[in-house]
Amino acid sequence: MKEEVFKKITGRSGYDGAGKIHRGEKRSQGFILTDKFWWRQKMVKYAQEHGVAASAREFEMTKKTVRLWLYGYLKNGVKGLLDRSRAPKWIPHKTSVELEDKVVQLKRRYFTFSVSRLTSSRGLSPREGVF
Repeated sequence: MKEEVFKKITGRSGYDGAGKIHRGEKRSQGFILTDKFWWRQKMVKYAQEHGVAASAREFEMTKKTVRLWLYGYLKNGVKGLLDRSRAPKWIPHKTSVELEDKVVQLKRRYFTFSVSRLTSSRGLSPREGVF
């Protein structure tokens, strides 16, 4: 069952039964199926058969949590039961790549310089988010 679901989601085999992908798989290309995934799948199936309130009681969750996973499943299928990244999609104050490269080059060239000496002698401002 788990192997079939893994293959359906990822389009390849490779589920090792312990909630992990095989060593040869790349993390960015595959999904890591955990026990949470199977628990959520059981909860969603139970909710479909017996209702949200009964599922919340059975799995000791709030109705809001059961609805969250149920709607995720109904909208996105089994992919809706996978963990999503909590990392921000955009960071407004992030240092630009060009400035980052410039700092790295300066630190490699002047590795004995302190932050204050680099900023004063090389025209970098600590307010730019570099240091």
